[in-house]
Amino acid sequence: MSVLPATAQRFGPPDLEGVPSAPDWVHYVKNKVAKFGRPLKLCCPCIGLNNGGRALKELGIDYELVGSCDVLSHLEEPLEQLEGNLNGIKLGTEAGDILSMDLETLPKEVDILMAGPPCPPFASNGNRNPKEDERTNVFYQVILWIVLFVRRAGLLYALVENVQGCANRLNGATKSFMDILLEFFEQELPEMVWRLDSLNAANYGLAQSRNRVFLQGLRRDVKSSVPAPLPAFEPVSLRDFLKPGLPPTPRDSLTKTMQTNLKNYEGLVRQKKKDGTIPRGSLAVFELDRAFGKTYNPSMTLDMSPCLKTQLRYLFVVSTDDVDLADGQREFSRWILPFERLSLQGVAPDVALTLRAGDILHATGNAYPVNLIGACAAPVVKAIEIRFGTLTSWPKKAPFDGGDLPDVRSFFLAQIPKKAEKSDRKSSKQKVLKKPGGKFKPKVLKKPAGKNTKKKVSKKPKASSMKKTAKTQKPSSGKPSEKQMPKKQSSGKRNTEEVSLNFGLTLTKSSKCKRGVAISSDSD
Repeated sequence: MSVLPATAQRFGPPDLEGVPSAPDWVHYVKNKVAKFGRPLKLCCPCIGLNNGGRALKELGIDYELVGSCDVLSHLEEPLEQLEGNLNGIKLGTEAGDILSMDLETLPKEVDILMAGPPCPPFASNGNRNPKEDERTNVFYQVILWIVLFVRRAGLLYALVENVQGCANRLNGATKSFMDILLEFFEQELPEMVWRLDSLNAANYGLAQSRNRVFLQGLRRDVKSSVPAPLPAFEPVSLRDFLKPGLPPTPRDSLTKTMQTNLKNYEGLVRQKKKDGTIPRGSLAVFELDRAFGKTYNPSMTLDMSPCLKTQLRYLFVVSTDDVDLADGQREFSRWILPFERLSLQGVAPDVALTLRAGDILHATGNAYPVNLIGACAAPVVKAIEIRFGTLTSWPKKAPFDGGDLPDVRSFFLAQIPKKAEKSDRKSSKQKVLKKPGGKFKPKVLKKPAGKNTKKKVSKKPKASSMKKTAKTQKPSSGKPSEKQMPKKQSSGKRNTEEVSLNFGLTLTKSSKCKRGVAISSDSD
């Protein structure tokens, strides 16, 4: 078992007794897939926790991994726990680097490719500059692998997941990254058909508002169009993912700034209860590094987690019915724990036994939800079964025509506009508008719609402005005591403050995120 961080060693491994698993979703699949006569050959570049494989396993589909990789070597234990071995997987900054792999060494037979390339070039909290962000090269390489496998390895089905920003028009562009990608595939892979969907995990059996784009490609030999994802599932409660009966997080373990933020959030809950806008029995989730009247607007979600991200670490859950009672008398007044984050991504909580707490936060922030992969893949894999029955004679015995591989990067760079410099975007003579006055009124957003929708490009709404509420306390320096403070690590440009939490985590102040029923004015 992996060793926990130094700040957590005295707490021992997580106690998983009584921890609920993510609710079952497979019963929504009406037409189960039979056997294909052999395991499907699954390739997962940027494999992470292999949530694509987890979805196939839950669907009862037998597969074997081929050509899968990741630069993170600590994923070895959770992947071995899932697969029983590490066959077909390369891990580490050298062996698992997709950019350094020789194409001639890649597998010669691949049925399915599933990938979620790095999202920072497109994410709202990233630099939104795919043309100059080197991490976009990983996306280009995944695209090249798809072309290679379709032409030379008999690839039947490809699924690529990413953030909503890749389907938005960035930096004054007339096309989104996904628009360009679809044009590229239509030009290079006429034997494939494609479909683009935007799905939210909150509509598919997970109490997390995580909206993601899914591009699916299928051989025309199978079907003339890609089947639509499964219809939305029934709503679930955040309580279904949280361990009950845990003691509250002591307030003196929080920084002074976090204590102030928590009081302000609780005041907001009382106000919304008085207004009748919080239903009875609700759970509220706060981002405790978000202060009222500061750069990052306050964020509160009801009965679901906000979108989990690699740096979204300070998630605190409070039961609203008993918010006026002392902390020890409340149903919930504590951090959302790492193994609960796994469940919110559709991953079994016992994976927490194979990873350090900080690695869980990173893994769940990067992962695509198991339920969403299953909702997309189940109808497509069923279509493959209906078309071929078994795959014992696929790929065809005659070699596929490889042809010359395209220069993916050049194709995209010719069409993606460069992000304008600040001096280009705003004239020095332009008058800077001040934030309007008046009392800050947080906006409660509605839950995501209960149906699938194909991605529509829309303009990003402007963030609403606000002022400090009356009698706002002046935040302290927020520095915990030396007893609380672990050794500081470099955090780049952002100023950080760290605190050792009572469940054995060292969390670092991080970026913004909000979705679902939320009190926030940011957009993802």
